[in-house]
Amino acid sequence: MIAAEYGAVALPVVVVGGVRDRIAPFAESEVFCRHLPNATLVAVDDGGHALHVTHPEAVATAIELAFEAAAKAGEPAAPPVPIRPSSGPATPLANEAVA
Repeated sequence: MIAAEYGAVALPVVVVGGVRDRIAPFAESEVFCRHLPNATLVAVDDGGHALHVTHPEAVATAIELAFEAAAKAGEPAAPPVPIRPSSGPATPLANEAVA
């Protein structure tokens, strides 16, 4: 499972979450960030699920933060990550986020 590898991610990561998101609760973003050693969590207090639509400036700021953090770390910009479909039951990370 990919969740087991989160701790190996050395590149700085910026996660943007809407505090009022009812589809992917903000608590899941908090849990995700706890598993990444170089994560920054940006909370959009009045944001819901589609932040790229409702709060594009917050998303743009988060992208800038990610590039700045990567530059400070001397890392190149990350290549796109392929998205694989889920193929089984929830992972321990998903279970923790729901609990």
